[in-house]
Amino acid sequence: IIIEVQYLMNTLKDLTFDNIYHEHYNYWSLTSLVNFFNQFDAKIIKSEPVDTHGGSIRVYIKKDKKAEINPGKMGFYISEADYIRSLDKQSKIKPTREAAYTVISIGKRGKYSENGFQDALTELKSYLKNQIKWEASGPAYAIFWNGPYVPSFIKRFEVHIPIKPKT
Repeated sequence: IIIEVQYLMNTLKDLTFDNIYHEHYNYWSLTSLVNFFNQFDAKIIKSEPVDTHGGSIRVYIKKDKKAEINPGKMGFYISEADYIRSLDKQSKIKPTREAAYTVISIGKRGKYSENGFQDALTELKSYLKNQIKWEASGPAYAIFWNGPYVPSFIKRFEVHIPIKPKT
């Protein structure tokens, strides 16, 4: 990814405060850009000054790690009407029906990561261990509610463990 943003250091150094517009509420330093992209496991690999707007900065960003939790499986909750609707013959999406089942779940806020998933899973397993009527009936999985451009501190996710009555 390559982006250009107005560079805060030039604005401060050259006293070009007249370049601050009412609709522009973000002014970036290299440090703030590094911190911003760290939350997406991305790294600035190159930056260079650009003369636009009295001093901007062009930044080259590379994703260091894959944003995935293994095993990776994507699911959607859809209505019966959407299930029945035919998909494009070339589509790789193949809807399936699952039998209803019961889960225990825990909701969390924060970055989507393996560590976040494992922390929530540990908390959920601890809770389940103390339940006298229920036991796990399948592997845990996560539900992620927000897209990739939502800041980490706003993101919400849940961890579910399918359960059944103890026998």
